[in-house]
Amino acid sequence: MILWSSFIGYYGGATILYWVSVIVFVFKSKINGLFQRISNGRADFVTTEKFVYGSDPKESVRRTSTVDPGLPFEAVLSEIRAYLEQANREEAVRNEMLYSLQRIIGRHSVAPDNAVRLAISDRINEMTGDICEFSFSDDELRSLWVKL
Repeated sequence: MILWSSFIGYYGGATILYWVSVIVFVFKSKINGLFQRISNGRADFVTTEKFVYGSDPKESVRRTSTVDPGLPFEAVLSEIRAYLEQANREEAVRNEMLYSLQRIIGRHSVAPDNAVRLAISDRINEMTGDICEFSFSDDELRSLWVKL
């Protein structure tokens, strides 16, 4: 004879096990990313290194910056990626792209830190190379930050 308490216990346990497996299956990639961040001790820093050539060889310097990509950093980069993909499909003009990128950056609260600007500028250059198959010059990337 089956008792109601044991029936409810087994049925409740099976239901909980079912929903946990569904949640794990649906959010598997986010859960893996969370565990990787925890195991790495939140070492998700964006490190960029760039060699800047001066007119005189003594003026050439290597710039390195390390930035913790918080939500605003990720938000601006995802919006820039979406814009670049759209601009590539519409075959936008280079100056038009620079103006639009400047407006995107202006809409977000990007820290006035040079390391953040360098990291975002380098990511923009990588994304334009990947998506649009060209890259901006250093002067063009500096012009993104002029009016900010």
